[in-house]
Amino acid sequence: MSANCEAKASELIRIMNQEISLLEDFRAREEELKNLIRESDWENLEELMEGLERIAGWIEVSEAKRRRAYAELCAASGAEDTIPFYQAIVGLPDETRTECA
Repeated sequence: MSANCEAKASELIRIMNQEISLLEDFRAREEELKNLIRESDWENLEELMEGLERIAGWIEVSEAKRRRAYAELCAASGAEDTIPFYQAIVGLPDETRTECA
């Protein structure tokens, strides 16, 4: 596989890791949301909701970046971006494929 494909795969991995971090942060804040509702802590609940909204926006941006990076990886390997993820990464070095998993 070409160096360009590997570079595109590295960028995709970076974006996927960023998206995972955002989703984990969102999930942790959802737990906090439950606790605030249970405690009827409306002031902190409002602040938390604003934070969740902000993170949701970042997730949306990250998802768009991930889709674009996937399309670029597919294009670099001469494939359509409609192929399954596994098919897009099958030609990458083992180490890179493992990072994608």
